[in-house]
Amino acid sequence: KPTAGYTLDIPTRTPLRTCVACRAKGPQRSFLRLARLPDGTFAVGTTNGRGAYVCESPACVDGAFEKGRLARALRSGAFDRNALRHDLLCRLKLNSNPA
Repeated sequence: KPTAGYTLDIPTRTPLRTCVACRAKGPQRSFLRLARLPDGTFAVGTTNGRGAYVCESPACVDGAFEKGRLARALRSGAFDRNALRHDLLCRLKLNSNPA
């Protein structure tokens, strides 16, 4: 129980995530999150649903679609890989070129 004049130095915990492509670990905020929603659609960013994380690099976005890595992480069957890949790459361009 703290007394008057004292503060507790409690370290904050940063959530770590792993890229599905390169397996690099890092803070959650340094990755793009892709989620499969309950209705089977996909969303990029913070939302509810089964999620997977990818580094913010075009090489990792491409690597996520190799060998079914992203489909396995999202526990998803067939989906439009090209549209999803294009959406992730566009999101990367927007993040790297703020207006």
